[in-house]
Amino acid sequence: MSEKPLLSERMQDAKCDDVYSYVFYLEALLDIERLASLIHDKWISWSRTLVLNGEVAQNKVRAWEKYWVPYEELSEEVKDMDREWAHKVASLTAEE
Repeated sequence: MSEKPLLSERMQDAKCDDVYSYVFYLEALLDIERLASLIHDKWISWSRTLVLNGEVAQNKVRAWEKYWVPYEELSEEVKDMDREWAHKVASLTAEE
């Protein structure tokens, strides 16, 4: 059974110098996760609209259907695609 890393180790991995910056880091991760979930929901809506309008080939529809599930049910690999877009959106808002 593997042991959980100590808080100091987790802070070091996150490149945080103190507990306050680590809490900020964790909150940012949660925001990214929530944003990624919203992005996924929007993608589902967009892709289903394309399908309903007959704008997508059947082989693409079959490929997409397996991703028409709640964000929480996606594999980590697929979630990473949504997280990538969430980071892009977050970086745009941070620049303003």
